[in-house]
Amino acid sequence: MAGISAETLAELAPCDPEYVDRLVELGIFAPEEDGLHARSDVHLVRLMGALEQTGIDLSDVGRGMAEGAFSFPLGLFMPDPEGTAGTYAELAERLGRPADLLRRLSSELGLPPRADDRVRAEDAELLSLLLTTLDLADEDE
Repeated sequence: MAGISAETLAELAPCDPEYVDRLVELGIFAPEEDGLHARSDVHLVRLMGALEQTGIDLSDVGRGMAEGAFSFPLGLFMPDPEGTAGTYAELAERLGRPADLLRRLSSELGLPPRADDRVRAEDAELLSLLLTTLDLADEDE
């Protein structure tokens, strides 16, 4: 499978390109000889972001990986990553629901909205399912 650039990796995660550079510097992952990243590195970026949000120092993670204490072979069992589906505001417009409702539901599901308001494609699919097909939430609930 073809590799992806650091810019594409950042877009799929989504994160700032500088965050990808930081993870490479910490030894969390590295580009291949051709300078491209494995698509599974997207999942590592997301996982590291979640670990960092819980207060785990990523330099400790990098050190543990360098020492062989643990690894993250996410490419063995994770699907190909999807990108973003736009913003919560755009998704809300397509669904005819308030964007604040989507952000709140996302947070309650443990998927807090990003500062730039982008929503991952798989999260948008889940929110759409909850609000349309399953009709499990309304504005008052």
